Amino acid sequence: MSYLIFSKRHTNGVAMWWRPNASGYTNDVNEAGRYSKIEVESYCAGTQGDNIPVDELLVYRDLKVRRIVDMGDSSNYALLMTPNSPLLGND
Repeated sequence: MSYLIFSKRHTNGVAMWWRPNASGYTNDVNEAGRYSKIEVESYCAGTQGDNIPVDELLVYRDLKVRRIVDMGDSSNYALLMTPNSPLLGND
C-alpha cells in the first residue's frame, strides 16, 4: 500500500501534495510522491495535522481528481494564447 501526503498548510484553493523524496509540493496528484506507511509515519509525526497521509487508492476512488492546464507556465500560455498556435488549428 502506498500513501500520498496532503499538506493542509500549503493548500490554497487546490489540494497540495508532497512531491517524491519530500522535495516540495504539487497540486498534480500524478506528480505527487508515493510513500510507504513507515515513511508517512515518520514524515507526519509531530506536524500537528498539517501533513496527512492519504491512501493512494482512496485518492482516486473518493476524491474528484482532474488534470488542469497551468496558464502560469509560459509554454502553455504561448501555445494557447498565440493567434497562430498550431494547437488552435490555424494552419
